[in-house]
Amino acid sequence: GAGRQLPGVQSAGSARLPPLAPEMGDAGLQINGKPIPANEPGRQADWQAVSPGYFETMKIKLVRGRFFDRRDAFDGQPVIAINKELAKAYFPNEEPVGPGIKVGNDNMWRTVVAVVGDVHHNGLQTPAKRGWYVPQEQWSKAYGNPRRSATLVIRTTGDPRAVVTPVQGIVHRMDADLPVTDVMTMSDVLAAATQEQRFTMAVMALFAVLALVLAVVLALLVVGVGHGHRFQNLGVKGPASRRRRSDGHQPGAAAQRCPAAEQSGACLPGRPRHHDQVSTGSLVRRALARGHGGPNGALVGPETER
Repeated sequence: GAGRQLPGVQSAGSARLPPLAPEMGDAGLQINGKPIPANEPGRQADWQAVSPGYFETMKIKLVRGRFFDRRDAFDGQPVIAINKELAKAYFPNEEPVGPGIKVGNDNMWRTVVAVVGDVHHNGLQTPAKRGWYVPQEQWSKAYGNPRRSATLVIRTTGDPRAVVTPVQGIVHRMDADLPVTDVMTMSDVLAAATQEQRFTMAVMALFAVLALVLAVVLALLVVGVGHGHRFQNLGVKGPASRRRRSDGHQPGAAAQRCPAAEQSGACLPGRPRHHDQVSTGSLVRRALARGHGGPNGALVGPETER
């Protein structure tokens, strides 16, 4: 109550655990006039003990009925609130506000005064479960002992961390031995609840980048190999098309004249035609050096030398 008077505080409340809490458990319940079928193991739902102001502070939607208020004190009429999932499961075609529900060790029927929106616990990936709420001051009537811890929730108009020290002072004045721990903003709570999902997304993004880089490298290699093959072909064909004899004639010229020249011993028929670029003077010198001189100084090939 005192925290609501602090500057910058819009509303405040308390609950057993905040939304997205990982350790939320469930508890059994009974519904007046709806016995548990023989084939049904039992009715279970998430449970919460909250103070007036909690639903408003957390912006949990009111579907039907009213929020908890000062009427729901320890000595007030026993009441309970349920979420949409529980109403859909056990009151599919009827008005859920009004019928009695027993929870825990309750020996009394609690009147349903509200149907509220669903809240996720145990992570955002987990579907919202059935849930029920009892006023914090009436908790001991349900389970025979008061709650030993609670989560204080405060909605502010500015930076929520600015009210941490004033709130700690209020709690200390109420009970000097009562510690205030695990102070977090809802942004911190959301970040902790989505840490695994964000890590998974980061890993997937990294693999996507690596796959893109690999694809680019492979594409460059393919282009490089293609150009290299093209240049290799050009290197083979290019010089051959420009090749000329040392005496200035085309390579095919000697081959074309060779049949006529063979009659006068001007060329060696036994040599491969690809040597026709060698000059006549070179052939003469080689033949003379080997002693293949014929009559009148003519060159004698292997076929005419007997």
